[in-house]
Amino acid sequence: LNAQWRQTNGPFDYNVRSLALCGSKIFAGTDVLGLYSSSNDGSNWTLVRNGIDVWALACNDSTIFAGTSFGLYISSDTGVTWTQINNVFASLPVISFAINGSNVFAGTGGGGMFLSNDNGSHWSAVTNGLTGNTILSIAASGNNVFASTNQGLFLSSDNGNSWSSINIGLTNSLVRTIVVSGSSVFIGNDDGVFLSTNNGGNWIAVNTGLTN
Repeated sequence: LNAQWRQTNGPFDYNVRSLALCGSKIFAGTDVLGLYSSSNDGSNWTLVRNGIDVWALACNDSTIFAGTSFGLYISSDTGVTWTQINNVFASLPVISFAINGSNVFAGTGGGGMFLSNDNGSHWSAVTNGLTGNTILSIAASGNNVFASTNQGLFLSSDNGNSWSSINIGLTNSLVRTIVVSGSSVFIGNDDGVFLSTNNGGNWIAVNTGLTN
């Protein structure tokens, strides 16, 4: 593939930390200015929520989840209005999400993992067996949920009720990102890209062609 890239017309001047596609809209979260949306593939951007620094975004139908340094914001009307969720996230940075059907997983920086079964109205902690309280990345596929923390990589096969370590074959257990494609699970750490085809039972490096 001969992919071509071009710079969009904004947002400018600040770091874009997260992106999410929600219907026909693209949302971009920045580290200073707030949250922007575009309805024309990035040709123009509109500020939809200012005064927040956005670490992570996720979309479930018309509901958007925005993780910030000061908790979680939810919009149920594709970004028109926003509500801050204060019951469990008031003092916690929310830095990662995964959506699996009706289940929404939210990872925090210092408070562990939380799960909502009702699109964000109620949340409960799901940390049994999960060591490390900073959740760097989450990915979900079928019955499996993968999570990386500041203490390694973990798998839950029961919707977050319990977790087990899956670090065999990894040369660096600080996993920064997780992607699931069919039966293949890819992770990225400071040593490159690793692949597992057995739900994290073991990992092999797949870095041929990648530059440092």
